[in-house]
Amino acid sequence: MKTEVMDWVGASEFQRQKMIASAAERIRRGALVAYPTETVYGLGASGFHREAVERIYAVKGRPLDRPLLLAVTGPEMLDEVVREVSDEARTFMDAFWPGPLSLILPRSNRVPDAVTAGRGGVGIRCPDHPAARELVREAGVPVTAPSANISGEPSCRSASEVLEHLGGRIECVIDGGRLEGTVESTVLDLTGEVPVVLRCGALDLADLKAYGPVLCSDRSLVVICTGNTCRSPVAAAILSDRLGGSIRVESAGVRAHRGSPATEASVIAAAEAGYNLEDHCARGLDDINWDEVGLALTMTAQQMAEVRSHLQEREGAVKVLTLGGLVGEGDVADPIGGPLSRYQNMVARLEQLVESAIDEIYHHM
Repeated sequence: MKTEVMDWVGASEFQRQKMIASAAERIRRGALVAYPTETVYGLGASGFHREAVERIYAVKGRPLDRPLLLAVTGPEMLDEVVREVSDEARTFMDAFWPGPLSLILPRSNRVPDAVTAGRGGVGIRCPDHPAARELVREAGVPVTAPSANISGEPSCRSASEVLEHLGGRIECVIDGGRLEGTVESTVLDLTGEVPVVLRCGALDLADLKAYGPVLCSDRSLVVICTGNTCRSPVAAAILSDRLGGSIRVESAGVRAHRGSPATEASVIAAAEAGYNLEDHCARGLDDINWDEVGLALTMTAQQMAEVRSHLQEREGAVKVLTLGGLVGEGDVADPIGGPLSRYQNMVARLEQLVESAIDEIYHHM
């Protein structure tokens, strides 16, 4: 197969209309077309054409468990692609579309499993490049938008680079010249209780947080007490449940005996509230990969001071706060040595603190 190159940059408006019409017709028939976006070159196929989508995985050498993004012209094209569009999603669309923000939304039944790798969400993007928008509009269907390269290799920023990767394996390339984008789109998952950044890209976290609470999947939350056998493992279990697994929640102790189980009373009190600590093993501060931590929450002000001292060389890189302090309350008392009722009260207070502090936790993550 010879890959046709269509010169968008040097074409007249009439010629551009003709090349877009030709490329769109090929996409409707199941062909693969590389096209420019405001970031990198994308590889387009009809998002409703299962065989064409499967070809993308084959020509890119893309693992089958990695979903594909779909390009649309805007919110008006979402009815057949997603089940619902929340007010939150519309806020991000209004702020950043067209542009380098991809949103994961609940998929409709019309989207093939091959697009989403069998997942319940589908990634949607509205590229800010006239060739990309016109191609999608003319095709009349959502168009796939993975980078037009061999998986694992650098993304392509020119038609010549696309040909080096995929020449002879795809039908055509719309040559939009060398692109100025340096990174791919930011991917924001809106299928859970709180938006989560799955891929950092052209937009950073601060851009998104201006429009609501946003978490970053590559930053973990650490909860810390003294021995990591009662308060912090319980708080971590509560937070993990509250955050729905959207980010990693860990726990540690400032003076933990590594490998110690949670205390028997903590296990019982936690189980009564629906949290399982049976497999917990205590860890110390040195067992945490602090490079991946976004926020550390301690049970007391003294523990906060000890953790900050431990992290002197990382000052400013990790926020260290007390859980109670997030909502204007004091320390969470250590129940060690007390009756079961003290542990039950500890669990109840931690649940109350997490519920009250959750918006602050989102903000600081």
